[in-house]
Amino acid sequence: MRKFLLFSVGALLAFSVNAQQTTTKDALKHAAQMQNYTGLESLQTSPVPTKVTPLLAVDEFDIGQSVYDWQTNTGMRNHMVAWEDGWVNAVFTQAMDETYADRGTGMAYYDGTTWHASEGRIESVKTGFGAIAKYGESGLVIASHSGTGLHVAVSPDRVGSSWTEYDVPSDLGVPVMWASVATSGPDNTIIHLLGTVQAALLGQSTPILYYRSTDGGATWDVKDFVIEQLGPSYSPGYGSNAYYFMQTTKDNRLAFCVADGWADGAVYYSDNDGESWSKKTFFQHPDPLTGLGEAIMMYPRWVAPQWDEYGDLHIVYEFNGTTGEVNSGSYYPGLGGVAYWNEGMSVLDSGYIYNGLYATGWYFSDAVGPMPDEYIGYLVPVDDSGMPLDPYGSETANEIATFDAHGKYNQGVVAMPGFTIDENGNMYAVFMSLTKFMHEETNYYYRLFVRGSLDGGETWTPIRPITTGYEHAYSECVYPFLSPVVKNGKIQLIFQVDSEPGSFVQQEDADGSNNFYHAMSISVDEFLGIDDFSEVASNISMSVFPNPASDYAVVSMDNEADVTIYNAIGQIVKSFKHNGNGTQEIEVGSLTTGVYYVVAGNGKALATQKLIVK
Repeated sequence: MRKFLLFSVGALLAFSVNAQQTTTKDALKHAAQMQNYTGLESLQTSPVPTKVTPLLAVDEFDIGQSVYDWQTNTGMRNHMVAWEDGWVNAVFTQAMDETYADRGTGMAYYDGTTWHASEGRIESVKTGFGAIAKYGESGLVIASHSGTGLHVAVSPDRVGSSWTEYDVPSDLGVPVMWASVATSGPDNTIIHLLGTVQAALLGQSTPILYYRSTDGGATWDVKDFVIEQLGPSYSPGYGSNAYYFMQTTKDNRLAFCVADGWADGAVYYSDNDGESWSKKTFFQHPDPLTGLGEAIMMYPRWVAPQWDEYGDLHIVYEFNGTTGEVNSGSYYPGLGGVAYWNEGMSVLDSGYIYNGLYATGWYFSDAVGPMPDEYIGYLVPVDDSGMPLDPYGSETANEIATFDAHGKYNQGVVAMPGFTIDENGNMYAVFMSLTKFMHEETNYYYRLFVRGSLDGGETWTPIRPITTGYEHAYSECVYPFLSPVVKNGKIQLIFQVDSEPGSFVQQEDADGSNNFYHAMSISVDEFLGIDDFSEVASNISMSVFPNPASDYAVVSMDNEADVTIYNAIGQIVKSFKHNGNGTQEIEVGSLTTGVYYVVAGNGKALATQKLIVK
């Protein structure tokens, strides 16, 4: 029998659920806490990545460590750039000093075979929120902001063997921040930047500003410029990461996406190196200048756009809500989802996102209908091993008691999608979803899931987990970014890993030393679920008792499996073969008092349980 939860879809609500009943609280308007520039550098991490093994057949690498674990304020970033030979560069904000005095841009790269870890901040000055693009035939440009404004670093090669740095000039009198970067021209030598300020200027509370250099950053022929379609006639102002330059492979077209609660959602593109701009709208805002009063608006908040081979626009987006107050930065941590759109579909509006997507969620007892095919990222129900369940299965029930019990990254329960399209038109998407697994009865963990489409977005493959192995049994996995180009049958993904939910920067996480950036190299077949092991695997059901244990513990399961016990730092302390015929006793009295992890696997499925020895 399916266990329905009695949620109201009459308003956007935060929920509290216990085992006996479901209660509905008043709507909670949690303001999106904009992260002000605070601090950044010479950081030492090993340039040799540590390889780890997740549940699925993918290669995973540790590419850097960072106390500073706040990678974006609200939206997509230029964290990856891909080359035609399969080489990929990736950046993230990195610091090891808890005062962030050493903060800057860490860069890792994939050489077509393996990932190479960041060797520390690439800039000579303290910076933050770095973004990356190609420069020249085989070079790179990284844009960030320092304490005085925008900053660029240019390397002649994609290893980053040397960097030439420039401060970007501005006449505004306040620091320009939160850079996004792209290049254009026959040899990718024209640098384009977008940034914003934390001040009311040029008729807007926070304008989006455009900059251009044709000589590698030495001089700037366009600066402090507001593109007309982004001006005060169209929006009162924008969030700090509401804009994102695409890496496009469509005829060297220059393009960036804007997704903000107080503007149309659109891609702005130029075919003449930024001299003029056109607009493709995917979301029509009802009234960005006057506001909506008491109404609550739904909109695409984090958007991952791509062009197809015909120049048509496709996006995968996170939807969330905001209040009707003009220029409100609020959002709802207790809701969220991920959906797909292309320009052959109707332009999105708030009513459709609410009634056509959000209100169809499987966890609502009064859902207005089944979730449509375009609703590709929903709150994922999982079994005890982390494998996704059929949301409409007879035994599926939502096991998340409080929807806003999670780390606050200015996002909701399902968020941060990444998206790419290969040369054959196949589509690949990643997103993070809250799961039923909880950290010390405080907050639920986010995990990463993927889906693909082989028919232009009409249908999507089943949801697959990619962070369910032992290494992520007690991990928070956030900020996923997909490489914009798929080469050699491999998809490259980076994401942030933490043993505790929430951000150290935002003072939710007490320990900043356990934040790492990981990279995954995933085969296309594995991503899409071709020859999917989960279709033939039997789930492993395992219990370990007593727990805590002192002298002996009993492992009970109904499947034959190899059982391994790890200590808290990942060392194997015991291993044995379980015959699958009920219970098997193991001696634990010789183990040091502490936390251990019992992992059972048979090559097809996995079960993990924490064991405390006292």
